[in-house]
Amino acid sequence: MSMFSDVFSKLDGVVRLRHLGIGFVWAWIYCSFSTSAVYSNRAGVSINSDPAWLTSAISVSVLLFAFGALLAKFDLAKIRGVFLLAGIAMSLGTFASALVGSNVEASFACGALTGAGSALLILFWGDLYARIDAEQAEIAVPASSAVMLVCVFVFPYIEGIVGVIGVSSLPLLSAVCLYASYEGIHGSSSSLEVGLRTGSEKRSNSCAKRFSPVIARLLLLVFSAYFVIGLVSALGQERDLFQIVYGFDAASFIGSISGLLLALWFIFFSPRIDVASLFRWLTPFMVVGVAMMAWNSMVSEFVTVAMSAVADTVLQVVVLLYFVGLAKRGVMAPSLSVGMSQGAVQLGVLVGNVCGLGVAHTGFEMWSVAIVLMCILSVSMAFAPSVNVRDVLIPDSNDADAIFDELSDDDEECRRRSTIKRLSSECSLSSRESEILDYLSKGRSQPYIRE
Repeated sequence: MSMFSDVFSKLDGVVRLRHLGIGFVWAWIYCSFSTSAVYSNRAGVSINSDPAWLTSAISVSVLLFAFGALLAKFDLAKIRGVFLLAGIAMSLGTFASALVGSNVEASFACGALTGAGSALLILFWGDLYARIDAEQAEIAVPASSAVMLVCVFVFPYIEGIVGVIGVSSLPLLSAVCLYASYEGIHGSSSSLEVGLRTGSEKRSNSCAKRFSPVIARLLLLVFSAYFVIGLVSALGQERDLFQIVYGFDAASFIGSISGLLLALWFIFFSPRIDVASLFRWLTPFMVVGVAMMAWNSMVSEFVTVAMSAVADTVLQVVVLLYFVGLAKRGVMAPSLSVGMSQGAVQLGVLVGNVCGLGVAHTGFEMWSVAIVLMCILSVSMAFAPSVNVRDVLIPDSNDADAIFDELSDDDEECRRRSTIKRLSSECSLSSRESEILDYLSKGRSQPYIRE
């Protein structure tokens, strides 16, 4: 109970509803291509092999990388009209997808609209989270998953024009929340701007060669995890046995809730937010889910879907926060950092889905597929870097006095610095402990100190 009371105390007074808008983008992905809300011929929850899905999946994967690199040269807060157009494009593309039927060319056009729009919205949300306080971002991102949970409970059972309008409105809601969020920080000094202004250019240049390979390995790790998740989703039945019997997608719902709780625990109680560390303890859950694919029973299908939902939810939250954190530290522009990480996510899902559809048509035995996927997860562990990029960027100092070199010389600041030096000496604090004490004396929050 103390764990949950700690979490709720952190949430109190920090959650801003306008910061939860990325949840509408995640909800749109689920509702558009995993339910029958838009495509009425679908019987249940599974991936969609419609031409609009394929075009959208390819577009968002490619454009996250491309737009991420292109927008890195711009201040996204000054071109906010772009994400409003992105939300409108997604909404129109979604609505049109329900009307074009078997028209392949029109389906491709709709998919291109939704893919480009979702890529832009994701990049702008990443930029927004890099601008707000770290504590607010670490609460807003997992809290956004609550929007997804509502959709898991509701949209699989909505069809017709009501479902189409509901799904089409999700991108517009996301764009409205994004606009309100930018307005909320307009005119104030954002944490991103402060971080870039006070960051050590010399330190960033000296370790650039060190963290680039680490980031590449992390992206490969993310891709591998989502490849497995995408392939498992493609091989799933439109309605698992539990859903057929009880009429409710309990596996996805329970898995998503469990994943959200695990994400909150990882964020608030782990020493640091680290994708590689997360992957190490998440892999056994994924292996269990993959192993259950070899059996054809209600329990095995339930476990497979639930474990996939757990992994997807946790990774979705932690990967985004981790790479937003890199942007806060001035390692990369927010659009580039988020574009690469989310591009790896979407590309993994796309390749996994396509391979899963191919496996389904070739008739491979499920036990052989499960063995291959378990091997992929095991080999992926070799890509997990032992060095955290954030640790690489922490200045290494054997002299506690170096922590205070850049402090101002006014009387109040001198007294504070003198007090901290005295306490550090009396208590034999290490340089990092002295640094933390300095942050605490300034009233900094736990997420800020961790960053």
